Amino acid sequence: MFVHFYLTMIAQGHLTPGKTFWKNHSQEHEATYGHDLEELSRLALPAHVEDNNLAKLFRGHKYRVRLPLTTKNLLLHFLEETADDGGQIVLRCLNQFFELVSLPGRGSLFDRGGGSQEDEGIQGHSSGQGDAAENLPTVRLGSLPMDKDLAREVEDELREEDSRMKDVSRKDRFGVPAGTMLLDEFHKIKREESEDSPVREIVPLPPYTTADINHEVNLVKESRDMIKLQGGPYPTLASVCMYTFHSTYDG
Repeated sequence: MFVHFYLTMIAQGHLTPGKTFWKNHSQEHEATYGHDLEELSRLALPAHVEDNNLAKLFRGHKYRVRLPLTTKNLLLHFLEETADDGGQIVLRCLNQFFELVSLPGRGSLFDRGGGSQEDEGIQGHSSGQGDAAENLPTVRLGSLPMDKDLAREVEDELREEDSRMKDVSRKDRFGVPAGTMLLDEFHKIKREESEDSPVREIVPLPPYTTADINHEVNLVKESRDMIKLQGGPYPTLASVCMYTFHSTYDG
């Protein structure tokens, strides 16, 4: 009904009252019919109503509404009683643009569920719904960035650990510096925020604990002590030799 009143005012050249009517009442329908309203809000001249496909769809096809018989009768009776106060205009719009389907029984507050029921609306048009892909939320598949407070506490722990390291130049038998600064290693592997990262504020996570801090510190130590397969112009791959009972030839 809101859409037809608006289209009629624009089509008849009542542009200022039409825009005022839109401004005062369009917000009531945005939650359910936001996609249709976005397109119809662009209509500013009578020619737009004649050329717009959605406007022609509304004005050329009847909108089906399913109502309990009791509710339908009460509505029509009320409009007839208030014919001189605008009821006649609403009745004329109902007869021209709507198909009221009567349902047996009495109405209930829980029948409609706040939205259109099946078989309601204009056939072939999902009123208020755009392309299904447009309504899907953005999926962010990047790594969840570390909590900033947790990162600061981990850095403090690593800084203290680095201060306790005495021989930072000691090398193990693989030639990897065992004394590499833990804080530097942490900055290399820390999960940073990116465009594809989910927003921490909307992910319901429990607050971190001391165990989480210790876990992150251990991960940094494991990363630092990990053997790096590198050297020369190309990475040095590990050599593996396997000898099993299957290689003994029954010997």
